Amino acid sequence: MTKSMAPIADLFCMESLLPTRWLGDRLRLVVCDFSTSPAVDLAGARMFLELYTELAKHGIILRLVEAHASVRDPLRMEGAEDRVGRIDRFETVADVIEHFQKNAT
Repeated sequence: MTKSMAPIADLFCMESLLPTRWLGDRLRLVVCDFSTSPAVDLAGARMFLELYTELAKHGIILRLVEAHASVRDPLRMEGAEDRVGRIDRFETVADVIEHFQKNAT
């Protein structure tokens, strides 16, 4: 994928998660890796809160990982940590999956 196509792919991936008909019974965890995201604006932070709300309706956990300060700050300003849990730079996708698997019932 070319660098100019990345935002289009990111948008498609996020929007494809929202329709409930695509969620199914097996999806229980969504992890968004921000390691290559330079920033998130307030509109983007609000979109993640909407995603959280939609996923939570179906019992699906949303976690945000490897977020740099320019991503964390807007998310925190919008109250994302109160909903999705701690957002930091050092928690990885593997960490979240390992924790999820250990605590899955």
